[in-house]
Amino acid sequence: MNNVCKFVYAAVLGLLANQAVAGSLGPTSNDNSTVTLEIPDTVKVSDVADVPLGEYDPTQATLDGEVSFCVFRNGGDNYQLKLTTDIGDFKVGSVTASESIPFSAVLVDPADATHTETLSYDTFTTGTWTGSPAADCNSSDNARLEVSLAQAQLHAASTADDYQAVITVDVAPI
Repeated sequence: MNNVCKFVYAAVLGLLANQAVAGSLGPTSNDNSTVTLEIPDTVKVSDVADVPLGEYDPTQATLDGEVSFCVFRNGGDNYQLKLTTDIGDFKVGSVTASESIPFSAVLVDPADATHTETLSYDTFTTGTWTGSPAADCNSSDNARLEVSLAQAQLHAASTADDYQAVITVDVAPI
């Protein structure tokens, strides 16, 4: 080996001696760790209260009620929503008889009342609905459910009684 090669070889060895090698014993040492995680799509519906309809006045064209609630979606991304009832359709049932009265259901964006979607029973919405990036919607509900019972259906009810249905709001990420 010539002197130039010996010099280059010695210089490289000298540099390597001064470098910290991963996991090596020396004046300094380092190694790497990769932090990994997975964030799944998540949603949360909260603050769904009862829909107060009260007593029907036969002179009213419809009996309407609404309830606002919060839909969280991680990242504030989109979600879809569907409704079901304990009766198996959009209807309220007599508490003491087998009679029921149908109702319609509409989802509304409280921040934009023109953004609405009429809901079909047990079917996810087809429109784009944006969830809140805050789990509690920053104390400001971002969805509203409106239910309406038509006068003709109410007049056809033969049972003077209390009517009710339990609505289940189901949300899913899209």
